[in-house]
Amino acid sequence: MTAGKRSNPNLNGSLVCCWLKIRCFWVLYRSVFRLGCYLTVLIVCLGCSRDEALTADLEIPQQTLSTFSMRHTEGGVLKWTLIGDKAEFRLQTTLVQNPYVEIYEEGQVILRVTAENGEIIDQTQNLKFLEAVVATSQNGRLLSEEVHWINQDNRLYSPVECKILRGDSVIDGVNAVAHPNLKVIEMDQVKATLYKKDEKLDETELEPK
Repeated sequence: MTAGKRSNPNLNGSLVCCWLKIRCFWVLYRSVFRLGCYLTVLIVCLGCSRDEALTADLEIPQQTLSTFSMRHTEGGVLKWTLIGDKAEFRLQTTLVQNPYVEIYEEGQVILRVTAENGEIIDQTQNLKFLEAVVATSQNGRLLSEEVHWINQDNRLYSPVECKILRGDSVIDGVNAVAHPNLKVIEMDQVKATLYKKDEKLDETELEPK
């Protein structure tokens, strides 16, 4: 009679216990991983919601006026005045329809600006003009679809194509930076058609930036 080989119950129990530990660890790992993914997605969604809500708040008019006028002074000195057909007050800006602006220097109007739409940046008091912009001084006119008045620097800036008219003389360019009297203007990609009967332009007025 041959005796059969018996299995070791302690060994089998250890294997089963080890397998259960591995299984439990794997289930726990997957659960934690899924929870982490859910939390990440939730945080991203909440962040997007806050950004969208903030953007919506910035775009919602807080107040609307059918007619609008404004004067900006610094240290008691008048810098510019603005008149518009309609104004929408938002959190950081004021939108103005058909703005008419007069820029002052030493108490005198040196530039007049008209456009179809305008924007006042509340924090800096910078002005932005859009669509059919015409800036007029004693030294000529500047025509563009977008012009900015940089209040701190007392300069005009046009990031797009613009045209300077002086009599029949025409100066075309982009990225124009100009003193409000339009006497000195820096531009890129300058193309000019000049006539002797018009005021002579010095090199600084045509020099690319």
